[in-house]
Amino acid sequence: MRSFTRRLVGGCELPGHRILLARKSDIIGGIVKRSLSVSGTDEADSYLFQSASSVVEFTAIEEEMAQLNDFCVAFTESVERKIDKLTAWPRDAANGKFEPREDDLFPITPEDIAFSADWQIASWRDTYEFIAPSNCLLLLSCFTEKSLRWLCDQIGDGREIKTRGARSKITAYLIFLRENCELDFEEPTESAVVREQCRELRNYFAHGEWDECRRVVGDVSLPEAFGCVSRLFEAIESAYNESP
Repeated sequence: MRSFTRRLVGGCELPGHRILLARKSDIIGGIVKRSLSVSGTDEADSYLFQSASSVVEFTAIEEEMAQLNDFCVAFTESVERKIDKLTAWPRDAANGKFEPREDDLFPITPEDIAFSADWQIASWRDTYEFIAPSNCLLLLSCFTEKSLRWLCDQIGDGREIKTRGARSKITAYLIFLRENCELDFEEPTESAVVREQCRELRNYFAHGEWDECRRVVGDVSLPEAFGCVSRLFEAIESAYNESP
């Protein structure tokens, strides 16, 4: 049944990533800061999948999840910097640090700058609170589906994966791993809940149902979502390691 063996990558174990997905809240541009951050603390083990074996397919999932996290970090923090910059505009103008451009048709006052900043900050706040986390959740959902399919292909010895009639492809892949690959595992309840929320989010996005998208995003914690996916892969890896 096994199409791959436990082995080290490049002759040595891959180091565990220490990516922290949540940090102490503070304020940015008048909103609660929820940015993801890269950190070397052990707290990251609560969020990111850390392979307990040297099976290359599981260490690859660990690496790719860390890569996805790093992208989410960069994405979110770029929005934070934009809000920081806009928030500083009125203060800098009031302190005389603003220099009008030569091509300005009319004199620009600090009040004009404050109005412009407020208008733009409202849009970037929405990006920070909705667009950024929703896209991170969508990518996490795609990553989960892709990684499960990858495991099915590698462990399943090329057998057909039947997705027809399943609630989702992810559900079909989980069934395949249990029934065809004989892996004895149960999906953690919290993983199933987050997976269903992400499935709904993908469908709402596809059909332009933005109010429903906002509702789902408001109910999901991004750090917890990453953690739930990690628990799922931990359960699968544990079942694989304990299988004959």
